[in-house]
Amino acid sequence: MTAEGSTFERKYLRILIKNTGFVKATNCEAKMRIISSNDTKQLVWDRAATSGVLRDISLQKSIRARKGEELVHVMFSDSRFTKMSDLNYRIYASASTMESVVNQQMLLLEDGFGLENFDIEIEVLSDEGAFCKSTFQVHPNTNHSGLSMTKLSEHSGGKWSRLRKKGSK
Repeated sequence: MTAEGSTFERKYLRILIKNTGFVKATNCEAKMRIISSNDTKQLVWDRAATSGVLRDISLQKSIRARKGEELVHVMFSDSRFTKMSDLNYRIYASASTMESVVNQQMLLLEDGFGLENFDIEIEVLSDEGAFCKSTFQVHPNTNHSGLSMTKLSEHSGGKWSRLRKKGSK
């Protein structure tokens, strides 16, 4: 569904990945697994400041050693979701895939989620073998700005620090 020329707002849920090791983590990839369906999505990296402007969107990032950090987009909600009432399946949140984040004029139903809370697992893996994995619960809302998530658990290996939730509008 396209909405060319219309104005809309998005709320992005992102997490900050921090490398506390002494070696650069190269070609890091972030994947999200929806626990209820075992469906996996590849997430995108962003170098955005707190302004919410998308910059340097990519599928892989290298994170410098000694407290280097990068943002991974996890989910977003779009004000246009509430206007999609003619559809049999309403969506209130969407996975932050390359197609859905870069092409903001297109709303992809296959990356969307209904109003029920759901659990996801985020895993980040580097070429060097360091990884971090956390489980979150996503809370969609009929108001796009009400989208939120809470961390449920965490596991890491190698030189990774913790995954920390970072949301922005």
